[in-house]
Amino acid sequence: PIEELHRLEAEGCDSPDRAADCFGRLMKELTVEHLLTMQTGNLFKLYNIHLEERSEEVRVQQMELVMDHWSAETVPTLLLGDFNTVPTKQVYARCMDRGLVDLTGDTPETFHKFGQMNPGLKLDYIFTDPVTAGLAEEVAVWDQCVNGIYLSDHYPLELNISL
Repeated sequence: PIEELHRLEAEGCDSPDRAADCFGRLMKELTVEHLLTMQTGNLFKLYNIHLEERSEEVRVQQMELVMDHWSAETVPTLLLGDFNTVPTKQVYARCMDRGLVDLTGDTPETFHKFGQMNPGLKLDYIFTDPVTAGLAEEVAVWDQCVNGIYLSDHYPLELNISL
């Protein structure tokens, strides 16, 4: 990666001694990387996110941090991961209000709790800007289970895109 940023902090939550005050305000995981495609050498940016699972209000705040960081981007950008929210909630609406495109569209549920939920919930997404969305070829859900073993409690998403 050309650049890597592992965590965007909520205001006042940048020190370990404040962890108790900031519980739920920090993202479970956020990796931001500038990458080059191998074939063309084109630069793109990837945000891989895992938002807090207990509070939609906290997820909205976390999403605003990401959106503020993204707003300065001048290269094709993908935002993907576990948003811990369904399409009818505020986090999803904020992404759409910012003009992002949900590349997962009609993909079925992604959270299945290791096969214990049927139907499951759609909590995982891949978002991008409208121009980059035109380069997307296919989104697939890895829903395989072999001998009762799943890769995760969420089905992974795969995106084929020509950058």
